[in-house]
Amino acid sequence: MKTIIYAHPDKNSFCNSILQKVIQKLNDKNYDYKIINLIEEKFNPVFSYEDHLVYKKKEVLKDDQVLKYQKILKESEELIFIFPIYWFQTPAIVKGFLDRVFTEDFAFGQSWLDNIKKVTFITTAALETKEEIANDFGNPIDVNLFGVLKYCGINNNFWLHFGGIGHGEKDKGFYDNILKEVYKKI
Repeated sequence: MKTIIYAHPDKNSFCNSILQKVIQKLNDKNYDYKIINLIEEKFNPVFSYEDHLVYKKKEVLKDDQVLKYQKILKESEELIFIFPIYWFQTPAIVKGFLDRVFTEDFAFGQSWLDNIKKVTFITTAALETKEEIANDFGNPIDVNLFGVLKYCGINNNFWLHFGGIGHGEKDKGFYDNILKEVYKKI
């Protein structure tokens, strides 16, 4: 099964168009998939005192939503994250998803996420290239995401970035070409 982790608050966003194109491709290929829509599901990204106690192994994880997400991840062979780059970083809700869901003895330690064979991050931003983001402001994907995944034993990770989104007028062909590339690479 493939799992899409989606994080954008605007249903009219270009990220949502990308999500729809990914769904189309998965349906065309008859893949089983699930969608975790962090915004619609009102995921709380805050690493709380209770989460800290779980991390310190003084408490057992009790958050039903986190447990549900962990079950989905254990059933997944591939993850596809879709989100915008905000202020040269991943949205807090995506970072919080990793902090709260990728716990010790689930994602690393006594247990690993070795069932996950591939992770793709699809991002959008006003900045044109991922190199521009990484070179000028530090690489949010390598530091915040690839590093966590590698620590959990997931090494087959890819970043597809589409820049120039939301700034200046673009013709329909600009966006159509991006969606064709998404369809081809997923």
